[in-house]
Amino acid sequence: MSQYRNRKNTFMAVIVIPVVALLLAGPLLAETESDIDTINTHLTFLGYKCEKKTNEKKESLTCKTKQTIPDLHIQPKAGGFLISFYRLATEEGRKQETEMLQAINRLNADAIAARFYRDSDGDMSMEAFFPGVYEKQAFSNLLSTFNDDWKRLVKEHEEELGKLLKL
Repeated sequence: MSQYRNRKNTFMAVIVIPVVALLLAGPLLAETESDIDTINTHLTFLGYKCEKKTNEKKESLTCKTKQTIPDLHIQPKAGGFLISFYRLATEEGRKQETEMLQAINRLNADAIAARFYRDSDGDMSMEAFFPGVYEKQAFSNLLSTFNDDWKRLVKEHEEELGKLLKL
């Protein structure tokens, strides 16, 4: 009888925990989508020119700057925000898949906040994930580290990246 009771309790835990997680995540997802306007204000203050876009009922931002820091694409995703940046590959970079992947591996090994990928077109993307709802200082810290990653890594790998990417 006690084995049955333990199995019953385990079964209830398996059902209840995901349901509670979904109930708690619902408001978090709604808040992150409403935070796009606040992030837009924050980035505008920092000198970015942002354009709000709506795809599949989700708002996102595409933000550009003239500085040496990356242009950004920010979208709500999985209870937080995905921050992305793209660089087009040069003709040589598209042909040299192995060299591009090796360079990306070196960037990932040296990066702090960012992660680098090669997309299906052969271009490079740089991403970071900001979990949860917008909080000014935490977002500033991530954005600063993300931008510092790019500036530092381009400087350290400039010759190699200059052949593979349109910097």
